[in-house]
Amino acid sequence: MQFVDRLNLCRHGLYRCMMLRTFPFLLLLVAIRAPAQCCCSDIEVQVTLDTLAGVGSEREFNVAHSDQFHWIVQADQDSTDRRLSIRLDAGCGVAERRVTITRRSTGECMELIVLFIGFDGGHPVLRVPFRSGTHEVDYERLIDCTGANEYVNSAIRDTLTSWSTVVACGPCQVLMKVDSNGVVLEPLPQLSGGCAAGRVGSIDPNEAGFPGGQPALQQEVERLYRLRRPTFQGFPNTLTGIGVVSDQGSFSARIRQQQIDLVYNAERALEDLTSWRPASVLHSAAPNDRRPIRSIVRLTLDPSVP
Repeated sequence: MQFVDRLNLCRHGLYRCMMLRTFPFLLLLVAIRAPAQCCCSDIEVQVTLDTLAGVGSEREFNVAHSDQFHWIVQADQDSTDRRLSIRLDAGCGVAERRVTITRRSTGECMELIVLFIGFDGGHPVLRVPFRSGTHEVDYERLIDCTGANEYVNSAIRDTLTSWSTVVACGPCQVLMKVDSNGVVLEPLPQLSGGCAAGRVGSIDPNEAGFPGGQPALQQEVERLYRLRRPTFQGFPNTLTGIGVVSDQGSFSARIRQQQIDLVYNAERALEDLTSWRPASVLHSAAPNDRRPIRSIVRLTLDPSVP
């Protein structure tokens, strides 16, 4: 089963629903005899302070949520390694985590936005420097491009191996370090913007895109929506969200607005889209010298689009 398919089952409970309708007694037996499954892992984000002058203590920085959701599990500011270690709840499914880091003495503020797919398992460490402004990282692109997940568990077991490499991930480069502590991914050049989410209308092969751009996407989503709700008359308000385009072109979306019936059916319509072109990176052994990878795009469903 494809990774994105597993993500959809995890997020929306379709498997549980099917079991309830088809095998109720079997499901009850499994629920009694087996432990519950959930997405309970975290992602560690390390914000380095090496580029800053005059930092006396890591406690000089305030770490807070950037929205109403409480994703921060722990923020370690007691060490002397000149970096903030922040653990974020990975959750389950397409995810967006926003963290604000403020230097109290100067008022410098950094908002870090991390986009990824959460699942119940190990995640590589994301390492970025403290920089003022808003910075976004498509972590899913970095993980798939570098193949980092292949080393997450083996790195913990192998205490003798330590190595690093720089991998070209389309518009950005990534430094991957592997040692007995795990895997660390560090975007290079530092947060230049090339590692952010893609655009629906992109024609750059390094980014995923939808043929025809935003107008074509909206038209197709509304058509698919009407297959579910024939009385649908269009979106009354603008909906925004993110979605992951798999290396096979399948799509899974998450809209930021409250999960009412309109939003739920919009997400289902988005996931029925079949025309996505996945992002790809140069790879000499792949067909046409390019290997498709997973990546995340930002999307909008706008009632003003004809």
